[in-house]
Amino acid sequence: MPQTLQPQDEAELLFTQGYELWNQGQHTEAIAAYAKAAQLKPDYIEAWYYRASGLEELQQYEEALACYDEVVRLEPVHQYAWYRRGILLLTKLQRYEEAIASYDKFIEIQPDDYDAWNGRGDALIELKRYPEAVSSYNRAIQINPTNCWDWCERVLKLQGLHRKEEALSLCKQIATVLDNMAINPELIDSWLWDSIHQGWLVLGDCLLALHSYSEAVAACDKALQIKPEECLSCYCRAMALEQLQRYQEAAKCYNKAIQTHPDFHEAINGLNRVMSKSSC
Repeated sequence: MPQTLQPQDEAELLFTQGYELWNQGQHTEAIAAYAKAAQLKPDYIEAWYYRASGLEELQQYEEALACYDEVVRLEPVHQYAWYRRGILLLTKLQRYEEAIASYDKFIEIQPDDYDAWNGRGDALIELKRYPEAVSSYNRAIQINPTNCWDWCERVLKLQGLHRKEEALSLCKQIATVLDNMAINPELIDSWLWDSIHQGWLVLGDCLLALHSYSEAVAACDKALQIKPEECLSCYCRAMALEQLQRYQEAAKCYNKAIQTHPDFHEAINGLNRVMSKSSC
């Protein structure tokens, strides 16, 4: 006569089956197996978590949230559940106050997580709490000072919302971080120099979009100190100088960009434009 499994053993067997079913592409069956495992063993945190993750993947967001809620009820320091819950509330359910609260719980456990601070900032933006959002982004930049495309995205989002003051505040923080990264040049490897250069170039573009032309020139100057012949930095600097009506300097920068890339049509057009303006 076969031995009857204890509920805990049966729950663990169902969890394993659920994992295998998911890997085989049988997602609905996998979620059902996780649900049965959690029913047999109500404090089975992994079953609740994997069920939540599966439901989220199948776009059953409210049901997924309920499962994440159960995970953090059972284990209040379950960092991954707080994090996934925050993303779900932010990106799928648009429940921004709750998303911030979830990110805050995660950050209590993992205070140096770049993505969590960025996500928290995004939720604050949606609530129009702009200075708080900038503070959150500032913390993210301090944690990961090399992810310049994320910075650009946040600056331009603020600019698109006509929040120039906050956008410039974020630019100032970026500049401070980039300067701090270059304090000991003898300790910087080539990869980090590339990251710093890219940061100054992206910052120059952002400042150009914000119509902060003198600051854009200064950022491009920092980029060109690292890579003097880099054509995009020359082009960005030229556009800023053109807006400042410093046409002769702009012409030199456009020329330098064209020398590096002779088919750089935007630079050629810019050069023709400033030459016509300077001759007026």
